[in-house]
Amino acid sequence: MQSRLKPWLLALGVSVLSVPVSIQIWQAHQLSLQQQALEVTDIPFLQHMTIHHDQAITMAQIMAGKSTGVLKNLARQIEQTQRSETGMFKAWLMLWQAEPLPRTINMDWMNHNATADEALYISRCKATDGGMEGLATVSQLNQLTTAQGEEAERLFVSLMIAHHESALPMLAYAAREAHTPAVRQTAQAMWAEQRKELLTLQALRNSQSTAK
Repeated sequence: MQSRLKPWLLALGVSVLSVPVSIQIWQAHQLSLQQQALEVTDIPFLQHMTIHHDQAITMAQIMAGKSTGVLKNLARQIEQTQRSETGMFKAWLMLWQAEPLPRTINMDWMNHNATADEALYISRCKATDGGMEGLATVSQLNQLTTAQGEEAERLFVSLMIAHHESALPMLAYAAREAHTPAVRQTAQAMWAEQRKELLTLQALRNSQSTAK
């Protein structure tokens, strides 16, 4: 009887031992699929938005030391908000073992399921020297650094309007297409915040035009 049970026990042992191996293979496959999904939208969005935020932080820092009242408060708000968001981007990218910045600025990551307006945005980005629409040039940043008074305020408002307007298509796309729910929710919240700031900037531009 004992000898007749041995083949069954052996087969059972092989089967049991194979289960953890199968689970490990399945888990590795799922992690691979997740990483591929992250690389389609989430990772390039966070990398490119980090570049975008870094320049906004720089401009806001410059302006916070030159202005007073509403514009000074807005510059500080932009700096604090985007600095906090940049820290969150870097933490996600580190968690996913991704580089903090893209090797090249290329907005083709937005091509999948892009709307007609987003396709035009991608085309405009490709036509710019820096590969991303709305970024200030080195010359413009130097001009903002040296400008004073109303000249500095007008330049900051103009540059930041272009900067925020160029962020909205990226944010809207990520809010719709990102793989990770937290990234989608963050992109949606950022879209709402930057849209609100954009309206404030546009009102300031109108008041500056009236004051001329």
